[in-house]
Amino acid sequence: MKPIAQLSEYGVTGGVLLLNLFIFATLLNLHADITFPEAVKVWQHWAEALAPLSAPFVGNKLLEPLLNIIIATLSVILVFCTGLLLELAAPWFFTPLEMLAFKRRLARKDSLWADELMRAHHPLIEDDYRRFVNDPLFAWRLPQRLLQQRARYTRLHSFICSYLSFNAHGASQEQLQEQIRLWRTSRAVSTSMIFLGVALNYMHVGGDLAEHALIVLGIPVVLFAFSALTTYTIYARLCMTLCSLLYLSSRSETSAPLP
Repeated sequence: MKPIAQLSEYGVTGGVLLLNLFIFATLLNLHADITFPEAVKVWQHWAEALAPLSAPFVGNKLLEPLLNIIIATLSVILVFCTGLLLELAAPWFFTPLEMLAFKRRLARKDSLWADELMRAHHPLIEDDYRRFVNDPLFAWRLPQRLLQQRARYTRLHSFICSYLSFNAHGASQEQLQEQIRLWRTSRAVSTSMIFLGVALNYMHVGGDLAEHALIVLGIPVVLFAFSALTTYTIYARLCMTLCSLLYLSSRSETSAPLP
């Protein structure tokens, strides 16, 4: 992935999480009166509380620009580091869904060509491929089996991406990189939505719980469902792209005519 594109990805995902935290902090300070005018009052209160910290620098021709530069630099670093942390945390939430989409794609009846390809690379990947595809889904309920399948999925995914990076042409690689970038970004954004949902679920609000059931229970459920559905849908599309490019690359490598 190009460095600029990767930094942009971290910037988007980190910015979304910080925005979610800002929304959560605002709701946390609204208590029972959850309205926009009250939110504006909360923001004004925050601005007044932070004003004394910058008062010594205001009007100083040397220190005031220096303070602005330091704040801007720290803000950029915070956004990018937050995006990186989301990228590291996302697999812990969404890998089982990705495994399901990956397995459904490889287990199709029209994927016999994948059997041939994996058989041709038997010492490296065929055993993982067989066990991953043939293992029934209900067996994944056992933590040990799920971890084993997760490791096989990781090796299969790495092999396919490496194979395509080595054999695919420039246009195909660009298409693949765009799909992977979209998948990574959506997965990280979905992770930030889950963090917001968890925070809202445990948020203390004044008054009766029934009065705030929409915020404490309804919105988190919607966020969880939307995050899972979005990640699964985008990764399923990535699987289609991976398998299509893998099929074409394998046929090109063996110089076999397309059916």
